[in-house]
Amino acid sequence: MPRRLRRALPPLGVVLLAALLVACGSPSVPPTTITVSAAASLTGTFTDLAQQFEAGHPDVQVRLNLGPSTDAAVVFLTDIRATVFPFTTLDIAVMGRTPHLRVTATPSAGDRRAALATLAELGIDRLADRAFARLSGGERQLALIARALVQQAPVLALDEPTAALDYGNEVHILTVIADLAADGRSVLMTTHQPDHALAYATRAVLMRDGAVTADGPPAKVVTSERLTELYRVPIHVADVPLPGSRTARRCIPVPGRTDVVDQPATG
Repeated sequence: MPRRLRRALPPLGVVLLAALLVACGSPSVPPTTITVSAAASLTGTFTDLAQQFEAGHPDVQVRLNLGPSTDAAVVFLTDIRATVFPFTTLDIAVMGRTPHLRVTATPSAGDRRAALATLAELGIDRLADRAFARLSGGERQLALIARALVQQAPVLALDEPTAALDYGNEVHILTVIADLAADGRSVLMTTHQPDHALAYATRAVLMRDGAVTADGPPAKVVTSERLTELYRVPIHVADVPLPGSRTARRCIPVPGRTDVVDQPATG
């Protein structure tokens, strides 16, 4: 990843840039063209991003597909809080099959079975007939992940997938994401919770003011010194004991101290 972008990008652009870089290194993605499947609301961000990316990668063309695409290397997911039509959860998942259909065709029974199987894989097949608009935040995220999986893109980019979720749904979504990565998919996500990187990630990138300040294994990147510098408040990273003589590394704000700290990051 570049140490600094040539022009400042919003947070959505940052995660899209990271997804493009991952796609470039994926053996399943053609080296000449990378298609990103995303919502129309990302058009402005994407246009600026594509210009920057192609300037540094002259042999690669980046194009945006508004909605599902058969050749999309990257599926970018953002939360949908409302829908105009009364789609069910299964309807949302089946939409991932759209690019695999002819222009005038409708989803087949096989398409619906594939979508339902993906819902079952994510543990939400019981919600197949429930209106998408009536789902909780965590359930909506799982339905959108199901749609992306049905589309069969090798790279998933998620923008704060656990934002505004209760603790149980947060853990469930992160566990699902970790399982997808363990199954061979490339998954990138943004988060404001460094604990997420320590618990679930295999690689962490810290950014501040448009620049990468650290990049590498979470245990080496998410440290007391780096987080204290990044957030400018005292933070302690330590191993917390768990049952069974196990430990988990967690970030802990230093109680009783709110003074701003400005010190160089260390190893």
